[in-house]
Amino acid sequence: MNAPCNLLALLLGAGLASFQLVLLSTEGGINPGEERITLDQDGSVLVRSWRLSQGSPREERWAVGPAVVEAVAAAIAEAQFFEFPELLNEATGAVAAFSTTLEVGTDSGRHSVTAYRHGSPPPPQRFVQLAQRIRELVLKARPSPPPPEPTP
Repeated sequence: MNAPCNLLALLLGAGLASFQLVLLSTEGGINPGEERITLDQDGSVLVRSWRLSQGSPREERWAVGPAVVEAVAAAIAEAQFFEFPELLNEATGAVAAFSTTLEVGTDSGRHSVTAYRHGSPPPPQRFVQLAQRIRELVLKARPSPPPPEPTP
């Protein structure tokens, strides 16, 4: 069995019969907004994005296959996510509006980690890369929109 499968088996065998991951990125500035990616163990995905200029939030739903869920679980394990403290750095004022929070919930509880992109000290690369990897894995699996109907 490969490493991602071993990790998923370990997570599921260790009483983590269910988990949910939430990756929240906020952005301040002139056109503030946020993106919240939720991934459930069964592969269900909900992406909720909002920008001040668009008014109401947009939601997209789809499902990813077990390989994506396993790759996300492997990335969490490789980054040693559960060893991160809840707060990785400090930020005050306007720069506090630029943050990334990753929360993993399991049967045994939740672990949430927040980093301010412009905080002090800079967020650890291991966390930054983990958030980028999760986002990339989930969004890459987004289904393509159907082609437009031909016009007669």
